[in-house]
Amino acid sequence: QDTTRALAVYREAIAGQDQPLLSIRLAELESRHGAPEKAIEVYRDLIARHPDLDVAANNLAVLLIEGHPGDEAARREALALAKRFASSENPYFLDTLGWVYYRAGQVDKARKTLERAARTGTSLPVLHYHLARIYLDDGDKDRARGELKQATTGPAYPERDKALALLATIDAP
Repeated sequence: QDTTRALAVYREAIAGQDQPLLSIRLAELESRHGAPEKAIEVYRDLIARHPDLDVAANNLAVLLIEGHPGDEAARREALALAKRFASSENPYFLDTLGWVYYRAGQVDKARKTLERAARTGTSLPVLHYHLARIYLDDGDKDRARGELKQATTGPAYPERDKALALLATIDAP
């Protein structure tokens, strides 16, 4: 009920106006409450009007790569959006680029990008989870374990349960 009302308030505030921040908030709310396709529409519209809005490009790339893992067009779009972050020092954006590379099968680029993001010193649990997945794919359980321990301490995030489960499988006898 509260979510429905909040969505209505955002839509009403945005109607006929160019409100990038409110549009981002609307898309985030749509995504969190089970309407990722509506969030994708909001982000695409926003990027059409504000092509340099990095946060919208970042969030859209994440929704596309996570929500449409087998869709080649979505993967290409996510990669095109995320490549703008190649020279970024922002760990959130680098994490997105690295994860998009990973999902696109470009594992070496993914590893290098995520390791670069980790070197920024910012402790993003999801970044450590993503690095752990790559290290596990490489067969490096020790490095994966270290990353998963970092991924499972600190604030909650959507992939935390996956990180905990992965850590349990590594530590299982």
